[in-house]
Amino acid sequence: MSESTFNFKAAVGQIITGDISINGDNIGIQNNCPEANQELIELANQLENIIKNIQGQMNLDPIKQADQIITVQVAQQEIEQQTNLRGRLVAAIKAGTFETIKQLTQHPLVQILLEAFKAGIEI
Repeated sequence: MSESTFNFKAAVGQIITGDISINGDNIGIQNNCPEANQELIELANQLENIIKNIQGQMNLDPIKQADQIITVQVAQQEIEQQTNLRGRLVAAIKAGTFETIKQLTQHPLVQILLEAFKAGIEI
């Protein structure tokens, strides 16, 4: 019969169970939260859709800088009107996942929109 010992008072902690020994250097935390990841993906997609809808409805050229500015301004107004979306973005800023949202989207105007939104929150 193997004997188990638990030494949590050691500097790094140690667990020995039979033939298996785990030292503190090998113990880590891995947080997998697929719901949170899916939430960020949905948020990024929602922002992309807002940008695309504005450009389509207003017949704006995504290449022209003036049209890009108009698109971002209208998108900011739309976010402010959608309190749920605004709240989710504020929560993303507070949770430190804001940069992840920027990485999830490939649309350059969404990245500009996110920075403008963040700047507006911090004022």
